[in-house]
Amino acid sequence: MPRETEREGRLPDGWLAGTPRRILRSWKDFYSGNPADAVGTGPFMMEEFIPDERIVLVRNPNYWRKGADGKALPYVDKVIVTAGWDDAARLAALIGNEADLLTPGDGIIEELEKYPDEIRIQSFTTGWITPIVMRVDITPFDDVRVRQALKLVQDRKKIQELVQPKGQVAYDHWIPTSAAAYCPDTDSDGRPQDIERAKALLAEAGHADGLDIELSTPDDAFRPAFAQVYTEMAAKAGVNINMLPSSAFWDQWQEWPFSVSGWNGRIPATKNINLALRCGAEWTESYYCNQDLDALLDAVDRPIQKSPFSVRVSPCRPPAWREHLGSRASGRRTRTRCLRSRRFSPRFPAKADF
Repeated sequence: MPRETEREGRLPDGWLAGTPRRILRSWKDFYSGNPADAVGTGPFMMEEFIPDERIVLVRNPNYWRKGADGKALPYVDKVIVTAGWDDAARLAALIGNEADLLTPGDGIIEELEKYPDEIRIQSFTTGWITPIVMRVDITPFDDVRVRQALKLVQDRKKIQELVQPKGQVAYDHWIPTSAAAYCPDTDSDGRPQDIERAKALLAEAGHADGLDIELSTPDDAFRPAFAQVYTEMAAKAGVNINMLPSSAFWDQWQEWPFSVSGWNGRIPATKNINLALRCGAEWTESYYCNQDLDALLDAVDRPIQKSPFSVRVSPCRPPAWREHLGSRASGRRTRTRCLRSRRFSPRFPAKADF
């Protein structure tokens, strides 16, 4: 196995946590399997990529950034990311000295805490969200009253406590509280659960006797648990949900009428909104289309023509789509990083390029 003196990091994870997106021209290049196709100015270069198995990244000797100590970054020579391991396998790899860093599921945190002298646990907020998405072009989700009712059945804080206790409550949008673009006024009401209001909206939409729907979800560590908690809450308003967990969920992720999805954070704040909410958006899940929203995005994304020393900032206001789009509830993910404190302690710059 690689030793510390070789300055190699081994990361067993189902999520390619260390993949530097900036070395990739596009996903097409990435999946070609040819390392020569992945070009860019990031801290690592791709040496090997085997889909669903592993990716090997080597240090870019021409990387432009330096650390606080004045030395060239990155500090490690190679990073090996292994995909597809479940929590039990990753836990065994870390404890057994076969891995240096992993991103564990909440279910194994308690076990990892039993090794304080060998394993260091760090938690940090990410831009990842786990939304429940409704296709607004399909009945019954084409009725805004149904969509609003399905948002009101949620006790968001309870979902966070039961499903992702180390995460944060999310409020139907992609922008994390740590982002410069975040507007606290948007979420000031907390979006409380309101079962009676949900029932009234469903009755107005013609579902006074209840609503039967199916909720699709990836069959992974926490999304089925999220779906189960949500299902129990929705039942209080007369909504009967049949859960459909599937290992093939992502093969048709834009086709499900009602689903538990997942999004990574992106910069700038409008990136995910453009990808998902524009009319005819490339990554649309909800098939939402609002010309007014498109016009706002055009205005925000338009290059500034005035002097950079005279920039006008618009006041905070709720997102234009908040009352119309399908539910984007859930927890904002707090990712937990576990490192072997005696073997591998990577030092990343304050604003890493990964």
